Amino acid sequence: MVDAVINLRDIDLNLLTVFDAIMREQNLTRAADRLGMTQPSVSAALNRLRQVFGDQLFVRTHRGVKATPRAYHYAPQIRRILDLVALMMTDSEHFNIEASNRRFRVVLGDYGEVIILPSLLQFLESANSAVGIEVLSQHTVGCVDALREGTIDCVCSPEPLLGEGIKSELITEDRLVTLVRRDHPTVKGSLSLEQFVTLQHAIFDWFDRRGFLIDQKLRALGLQRQCPVRLHTIFDMPRIVATTNLACTVPFRFARQVESFQSLKSFPVPLEGLTVGLYCNWHQRFDNDRGTSWLLETIRNIASFK
Repeated sequence: MVDAVINLRDIDLNLLTVFDAIMREQNLTRAADRLGMTQPSVSAALNRLRQVFGDQLFVRTHRGVKATPRAYHYAPQIRRILDLVALMMTDSEHFNIEASNRRFRVVLGDYGEVIILPSLLQFLESANSAVGIEVLSQHTVGCVDALREGTIDCVCSPEPLLGEGIKSELITEDRLVTLVRRDHPTVKGSLSLEQFVTLQHAIFDWFDRRGFLIDQKLRALGLQRQCPVRLHTIFDMPRIVATTNLACTVPFRFARQVESFQSLKSFPVPLEGLTVGLYCNWHQRFDNDRGTSWLLETIRNIASFK
């Protein structure tokens, strides 16, 4: 693909933020709500983006807008730019990442490894930092004790960890979407609740049982879905769904990263109130540790940039 010749003087950060919001929502009204803007302002910004990139970027459909191939091409690059800008705004006055060679040990979970880890590593690389990140399995035993002892610096989890001295903070929430392959034989332009329950699902259960929330809501409606495949990691789900007639339900921010290159399409889950949270957990005895404070603030910053 040949990229458009772009004059950097024509671009401001607000335009990239609008692009990212439209890409996430696939709808101008929802993008405007996300940004706290009016829809005419978002439409005007989109017109400027089209001029800058020399492409339509988003084409209107009956459901909202659909990204063009060039928009899909630019989306991860623009996401990285916005993440790096957010990270550069992080207050690192009390911890010099350029001088430190400290090695942080963290548990991020599958979702955190997708949403947080790449941006964190990109930021450290851009700062030419010797700070190291060791990522431990989400199934690591004894995380509460390890936080207390300082052998683990931070744990990200879908629910707060419980234990004496453990502090937890909800750093982001994400809606859930259902993925199927683009040429699925029965799921075309929309996904109804009737279709949802007739599909065969590959599921991944959060260790805190949040993975069963869909089935709890279905049972309340007198419905049940078929789940013949159960996986231990979210990373296997897109590859399996892309080569079968199975469906899977995952957080939107994860789906956005795999949808285009795995030949998948996503749909809102046809149930109300389905979200997944990500909590940051640490021990209070490290509240005054400069390195821990920097790590927590950086993770918050990345997670809040939707």
